[in-house]
Amino acid sequence: MKLYLVRHGQTDWNKEKRLQGQEDIPLNDFGRHLAKETGIGLRNVRFDLCFSSDLKRALETANLILDEGSSKVPIIMDKRLKEIAFGEWEGKSVARNQMEVPDEFLKFYDDPEHFVGAPGGESFAEVKERTDNFLKWLVGQEEYGDKNILLVTHGVALATLLNNIKKAPLSELWAGSIHKNCAVTEVEIKDGEMQILSENQVYYEDEVPDWAR
Repeated sequence: MKLYLVRHGQTDWNKEKRLQGQEDIPLNDFGRHLAKETGIGLRNVRFDLCFSSDLKRALETANLILDEGSSKVPIIMDKRLKEIAFGEWEGKSVARNQMEVPDEFLKFYDDPEHFVGAPGGESFAEVKERTDNFLKWLVGQEEYGDKNILLVTHGVALATLLNNIKKAPLSELWAGSIHKNCAVTEVEIKDGEMQILSENQVYYEDEVPDWAR
C-alpha cells in the first residue's frame, strides 16, 4: 500500500493567519491553483481511492487533485482526518502583530507536548489518538493492501499522522516544520510497517509562506 498524504490548499484564513480548526472554510483561488498543480504533479500516480476530511477545503483539494472527479476515484470522507478543534479560538488571528488568543497558545509552536488546546477544543494528544485510530484501521483493511491511496487532511492532523508513523513523541510534532499547503508526503506500508519515502514535497513553483510565527 502507498499513501500520498496531502495538506489542503490555501484558504483566506490561512493567508490571514486565522485559526480555522473545524470551521468549514473553502479554498481561495490560489488554493485551487495549488491543488490543480499538485494534481498535475501526481498525474502519473494511478490512485485507487481517496480518504478525505469532511471539511470542504480538504474535499475540494481532493477533487481538484483527482481532476474534479473525472478520474472516477472514489472519495471516502472520514471525520478522524478533520483538523484540530480550536474551540473558542476558531477565527482568531495568530499573526505576530495581531495576536487575538492568550499567550498560552505559543505552546502550539514551542511546547506541543504540553499544548492543552483552547476552551472547548482539542489537545494535540487527542488529535494524535484519533489519527492513530485511523491509521491502525487502514493498515488492517486487507482489500487495500496493494492500493495507491490519496489522503487529504489538515496541518495539525497531518502532523499527528506523521508523528504516529514515525513513532515519535509529541515533543517532536513539528520536526520538519508545518507542511506547506498541498505539500505531498509519500508513505509505503508493507507487512504492517510504515516507511516515509518522501516528505513535504511540492509540485508547484509558487511561493507559499510558511505557516508559522
